[in-house]
Amino acid sequence: LLPHNIIAVAQTPSRYRLVIVDGIGNSELLPLSTWFRRCARWKVERKIRKFDYRTEVLLPVGNGRTLLAAAEVPVLKRLEGQARQLRRSVAPFFWHGNAVECPVCQRSFRRFRAVGRGDERRPNAACPACGARERDRLAFMFLSGRAGGLGPSAGGPILHVAPEPALVQVLKQLGSGDYLTADLIRPDVHQRFDIMTIPYEDGTFHAVFCSHVLQDVPDDRLAMGEVRRVLKPDGWAILNVPVTASRTDDHPDAPGKPRRVGDPRPSEHLRTYGPDFAARMAAAGFDVRVVDAGDIATAAEQARFGIATAAAGQIFFGRPSL
Repeated sequence: LLPHNIIAVAQTPSRYRLVIVDGIGNSELLPLSTWFRRCARWKVERKIRKFDYRTEVLLPVGNGRTLLAAAEVPVLKRLEGQARQLRRSVAPFFWHGNAVECPVCQRSFRRFRAVGRGDERRPNAACPACGARERDRLAFMFLSGRAGGLGPSAGGPILHVAPEPALVQVLKQLGSGDYLTADLIRPDVHQRFDIMTIPYEDGTFHAVFCSHVLQDVPDDRLAMGEVRRVLKPDGWAILNVPVTASRTDDHPDAPGKPRRVGDPRPSEHLRTYGPDFAARMAAAGFDVRVVDAGDIATAAEQARFGIATAAAGQIFFGRPSL
């Protein structure tokens, strides 16, 4: 499947529909796809899967032009993704039960799957089916309206930085499909850019969701200022971070996760956040509300949904200050 097989149809200035235009069966030794409807359907579905797998993304360039970029997935990542998909497909059988429930995929299990290694291993952490972690499940419940009128409002476009797969659909629904993903390194996003220099004009987005990213950014204050700049006056932002200390401590020269020589990825955990992150976010121009699991779920619901742990964290919800 080549780029010339893809047509981009502009629906709005920020939304496009991608159409695959291709023949079936003409170049086959035995053109079964032209003889049998079932073979044709199977081949079309295979082409669509290939299209999705190569993560073809439509990137705006400016001046009404567009650029279609193919982000090839490395072989090992591809195999890892296939293994993960297989594991999740059989999860309902191996983890059958009704002790816990994932609010994202709405499936029940005897317990959640453990994640991490060594001292960082967390039992009862990730959904065996959809992979949603504790913080993903808490964010999903908040985004789904469990906070009532104090929660996020619908509207678009929505910018999702370092997108979590478990939250893609709920954010798309909030933005009525007007949804953009971005990351500095990952190839499976619409655009790649640095959150410290967001390449959009002031007041572009109705919402920005950015979770567990700012601790890896060299200047988190600059990044939060950029998020505030691109928000509409009536917009909102969720800027979640891991709070693991009594106060925030910047240590860029001693990252918690340094990269080995030759690894092009930047080092991570350049600071450790404390509860004073809310004040840090407010200083960037936000009216901040800190949401805990107890604000959107009862004690019984927290236990059932697996969010009654420190790993679920808090939600730092902000609206632009006047």
